[in-house]
Amino acid sequence: MASGKKKNFIEKSIKAIDNLVPKDNEKNNEKGSPSGKDDGAKNKGDGWDAKSTAVVDADAAERARQREEDLKADGERVLQALHESTEHTQRVLRETAEQTQKALADVQDETDRQMREIDEAADGALEDIRAEADAAVPLETKEAPSVEKNGKDELALNTVEAT
Repeated sequence: MASGKKKNFIEKSIKAIDNLVPKDNEKNNEKGSPSGKDDGAKNKGDGWDAKSTAVVDADAAERARQREEDLKADGERVLQALHESTEHTQRVLRETAEQTQKALADVQDETDRQMREIDEAADGALEDIRAEADAAVPLETKEAPSVEKNGKDELALNTVEAT
């Protein structure tokens, strides 16, 4: 990814340099013959001799090298920030997971405690209801006459509620 950006930047830099340096006809059009063709005349003082071109090329190369270093440093800073952000996110997620697990355990413990209390209260209420019922309605047992059942004499007991 970075090398593609670097290549693109270098190509743009070369095009920009090419646009800065006039072509031979452009030199002639600016200072040369009216026809626009190189008529062999020397365009002295036009500022685009080999030495000037070399200076422009060296300056452009230095700017391109500096820009490349700046981009590399920016990329490293972005990667470092991304790494730190990822570590922070992972830490927050771990802490959140631990807190969630603790909260779920607390809810489960509270639910279990409440269920035990409800069971104990229900058992106590059931015992109280049975005790009240036993105290309120005494049962009497009477002997019933012998009844023949399945061909056998059996003693039948009838339980009658006293009113």
